[in-house]
Amino acid sequence: MITDYLLELVAELNVPLARRRRIVAEVEDHLHCAAAELHASGLDAEAAEREAVRRFGPARALARTFHEDAAATAGRSAGRAAVLLTALLVLLVGDPPGIVTWARAGFPAGLLTFVAGQIAVVAGGLTLIRLFRARATRGPRGVRLALVLRGTMVVTICAAVTFACGVGVLASSTGPLRLRVVVSLAVLLTAILLTGRMLWRGRHRGAAAGLDRAAAPSADEDALSDIAAIGSPVIGPLRQRLPRLLAWLDLRRHPWRVASLVALASGLALGLAHGIAEGGPPRISQLPMAVLAGLLITSIEAGAVLMSFVALGRYLGIRPGLATSDGPSLTR
Repeated sequence: MITDYLLELVAELNVPLARRRRIVAEVEDHLHCAAAELHASGLDAEAAEREAVRRFGPARALARTFHEDAAATAGRSAGRAAVLLTALLVLLVGDPPGIVTWARAGFPAGLLTFVAGQIAVVAGGLTLIRLFRARATRGPRGVRLALVLRGTMVVTICAAVTFACGVGVLASSTGPLRLRVVVSLAVLLTAILLTGRMLWRGRHRGAAAGLDRAAAPSADEDALSDIAAIGSPVIGPLRQRLPRLLAWLDLRRHPWRVASLVALASGLALGLAHGIAEGGPPRISQLPMAVLAGLLITSIEAGAVLMSFVALGRYLGIRPGLATSDGPSLTR
């Protein structure tokens, strides 16, 4: 009876060979120990084995449990790699630059890199929050695992765009800058490959666990719930003092309103930062051109934020789908 159960378990397990052997050995040991205790209590050997197997449950269900554990572990590793890759991108793209000025790539490569860096920060930040919330379950599971893998995918693609733009910098650089670019590109490429490998493993093990990557997050799994859980010390008092404002800015009920305000704020912040970096307030004679330049920078940044929200909002669990549109709000 135990041998038949183990053979069925082996057929159901979709994990690497070494792990499969460890799982089967562990299950076999538990089954024999349980059967020995039942036999000592008065059951005959065959009945004891049958009862031990019955208590373990169907082999398919047990295999699914191991698949879910393996997927959670792989998802946690992929998510951590995405967070580290995001930090590396901030060092490469940040202003002032920590390593290499990617803006040397010129237009439009410099713009692509700048936008990719911002998208990576959002995706990497959400991934970090979701990993933090998944600590109690020893890794992300279910739809949250899918969201972590999606965030990892987005960060990896953004890093690949940055790498491609860095090749343009390498082609036009000389002297000490060229060496810095070569080293940075080598580090970035290594990080992309490692993250990609972990992402592939996470997706493969998620598929083995029956993960439906197309499923929409529930009201407890979307970005609003994740941010609210992390920011509860701040959101709690605001919920009591400014309930109408939070209701007006409810991401689930008014996603486009929130996205438009964030886009406008991001554009204004970038325009102001650019003006300060260019030498502070302009002279009266320069004011029209300064205003025009500020409006151009603001509109480009705001447009990029809105386009990213349209393209990736639902994919990353920020823009609600049908499963989250009627979920609880921050004001409740």
